[in-house]
Amino acid sequence: MCSTAWPRAALSSRSVPATKRFSNPTRVQAPASKIDQYGLPHFADEYVWPDAVMNESRGWEIYPQGLYDFGMDCAKNYPDLEWFVSENGIGIMDEYKNRDAEGTIQDDYRVDFVRQHLEWVAKAISEGAKCRGYHYWAVIDNWSWANAFKNRYGFVEVDLMDGYKRRLKKSAAWLKQVATTHVVD
Repeated sequence: MCSTAWPRAALSSRSVPATKRFSNPTRVQAPASKIDQYGLPHFADEYVWPDAVMNESRGWEIYPQGLYDFGMDCAKNYPDLEWFVSENGIGIMDEYKNRDAEGTIQDDYRVDFVRQHLEWVAKAISEGAKCRGYHYWAVIDNWSWANAFKNRYGFVEVDLMDGYKRRLKKSAAWLKQVATTHVVD
């Protein structure tokens, strides 16, 4: 949901300052040299945060507090803005290797990922952010143009080697409990 209070300029990613882009932040530090190997000005070197938690399958940083940071920024600078987390998920390569003896994929990392993000969203809401929903990407393992079925996101497995059978992963039982009780535990 997007409130009319949101400035039109902010709808274009080109107009949003880099410090306000939360989808794929780039950290920088002072450059080791003022010029690069071609003699051109060099303004910053990439900074790798030593405490960063990474999804090694995707090369993406996992920073659940970013949803809180975004929510608080919206609450402060755009107090009427209602917002929605539209895609948030963790894709894991070779997830079939986490299958137990009964055939269930043990994806505790997915439960931890979603739990942490929901906890930060809840904190933001309790402090005034107007988050109106959270959409996990994706409920079922899905095909993407970027990597086909290489990375698996779903609470439900699609087994490509067994006639595309669908099987609930361990995280599906957790999600059912959260949806039923409204308690993120």
